[in-house]
Amino acid sequence: MIKDKIFSTNELKGQNFTTEKFIGCRFIQQEIKFTSFTDCQFQNCDFSNALLSSSSFENSQFSDCKLNWINFKETSLKKCLFDHCLLEGSSFEKQNLTTVRFKNSNLSANYFVTVDLRETKLTNCDFTKTVFDHCKMQKADLSGSVLSGTLFQDCKIEKTIIDLDGCISFSQSKGFILPLSTPLD
Repeated sequence: MIKDKIFSTNELKGQNFTTEKFIGCRFIQQEIKFTSFTDCQFQNCDFSNALLSSSSFENSQFSDCKLNWINFKETSLKKCLFDHCLLEGSSFEKQNLTTVRFKNSNLSANYFVTVDLRETKLTNCDFTKTVFDHCKMQKADLSGSVLSGTLFQDCKIEKTIIDLDGCISFSQSKGFILPLSTPLD
């Protein structure tokens, strides 16, 4: 177990971490290059503004972590869980995230472009002002999620799950309203 450590770029570059538990560690603004994390757990860790390059996270769990303003484009994410995490302003490009789960997390103002999210669980998340551009979203589950101001541009959406509250918040952000009573004409 590694606890309350502030990591430097030199300590991370080219390292392979396996079955490690990180608690309260800080990776803020560090370059994480050619680094792999397999079967790792991250609790209350801060990766904000980290530069991820040619790195991978596999079968790893993030709980109560900050991952703000990160470009995940050059990062491989497989079988990962993000629970109660803050990922504001991050971007995901040309990735397969079908084995990744996001729950109870804030992903507001994110950018997903050409991302495969088929059958991905994205439950109880805040996607306010998030853009999904050219994403595959068939059978994705967004139940319980806030979709206010969310943009789905040229996405493949089929049997994608949203609940009534998500449908209402998305519709209201686009200018639709629900009348309190039906007018009698």
